[in-house]
Amino acid sequence: MRSAILLILLLALGLAMLASSFMLGAPTDPPPAGPNVVLIVVDTLRADRILAERNGVPVMPNLAEFAKKGRLYINAVSAASWTRPAVTSLITGQYMGTHGVVYGVSEDADGKVFADNINPRWPVLAETLAAAGYQTGAVTTNGHLQPNTSFDQGYEPARYLYEEDAPADRVGVHAQQLLRSARAPFFHYLHYMDPHAPYRAPKEYSELFGPEPTISDSDREVLDPENHIRYISDQSLIRLGRRRESIFQPLSEAGREVLRQRYDAECRFADEHIAATIANIRKFYPKTLFIITADHGEEFWEHGGTGHGLTLFQEQIHVPLIIVGPRVLPRMVTTVVESVGIYKTLLAYLGLNEPLPLQGSDLLAEAPGNGAAYSMTRGPSLDYPVDLDAALEASGKAIRDNGRGITEIYNLETDPAEQHPLAEDPARWNQVLDAHAAESERIRPPRIQPIQKAVDAKFVEQMRKLGYKKEE
Repeated sequence: MRSAILLILLLALGLAMLASSFMLGAPTDPPPAGPNVVLIVVDTLRADRILAERNGVPVMPNLAEFAKKGRLYINAVSAASWTRPAVTSLITGQYMGTHGVVYGVSEDADGKVFADNINPRWPVLAETLAAAGYQTGAVTTNGHLQPNTSFDQGYEPARYLYEEDAPADRVGVHAQQLLRSARAPFFHYLHYMDPHAPYRAPKEYSELFGPEPTISDSDREVLDPENHIRYISDQSLIRLGRRRESIFQPLSEAGREVLRQRYDAECRFADEHIAATIANIRKFYPKTLFIITADHGEEFWEHGGTGHGLTLFQEQIHVPLIIVGPRVLPRMVTTVVESVGIYKTLLAYLGLNEPLPLQGSDLLAEAPGNGAAYSMTRGPSLDYPVDLDAALEASGKAIRDNGRGITEIYNLETDPAEQHPLAEDPARWNQVLDAHAAESERIRPPRIQPIQKAVDAKFVEQMRKLGYKKEE
């Protein structure tokens, strides 16, 4: 009898434990089948560096080889020419005129400092994938993307890893940390800070391309990493008429060439470490989709200056775009496409519904692109005021300076360097830009307006180190 009673009690206890496991949220449905997704954003990487050579030496041989395994888009356009709005477009699937994240640092009449932030009601990419059963994780290195700035939506705090200005090898360490605790299917966002200025790749990476040109003491002062971003900021303020005299001597042509070579060294450094991270992920998770792009490019005096965020010429908005993974057949895509379409592309590829209408196009469609691409910038802060919109259609491009009321038109087929504006009536292009702006504003849901969030002195200093806030 006692044995029977004990058996009944044990059965009852087992049923109670089973019931409690369901009450505590034990999974009842199998997780999604995948595949895993890794989005790699390389800060400030020009599109032309993927297939480039310097002195006969490939600049990014690993990514160039990896691109052969999937789709390489050679005419991809970013929605903005600097980080904050460009990354916002990537993770919201919306143009800058829709998401409304315009400035990195701004001040009100009382002197309080704010940064434009994504409205938390936007269903950003990580949130949508998390809701579909994906484990999410991120490694970020740019001060704009630090925790509590709205870019960490959709991630558990312990899986949103941030290290300010971390070099590519450190990103690889953090990526490995995420991988060790990964649960498939997962979505990992890896943001590499190289090759953003100042250029500090190990010396041997620059020497891969041969000896650097001999430079003067004044060149050496500018090229010192402690002064490099101050130089870019100084030159930008002069170009915009916000400063009369430069605090630096102008770089000689040899100094400019050293800067270009050190940028390529940063690209090569990033290339090797990105390739190592990709190989490590593929070793353990071969069924992984990789998307590689940049937030924006970088100017090297093609239009009178260096840096980014103040123009919409191709050197700043033409970005690399590579997609490699299961069911992605190798192909080079020559049509104009937009990186803002990455969100839409991922959901279509994974068979997931859009949480709200996404802009851009499905990049993996048979004929990707919408026939046009758009980009804009209002400058990274009110210290560097610009007001520019751009539209591209096949080989035609228009850049409108709203502040000056001027629209310049270029034929990218005959004038890829955009040195000779066409003597053409801009009326049609202005209509295209006006229609795009009106549509972007129209589709923003009324309850999802952009927000401004107060920032502290530490954040302002980070923006100054990045060149987005002038020195007082």
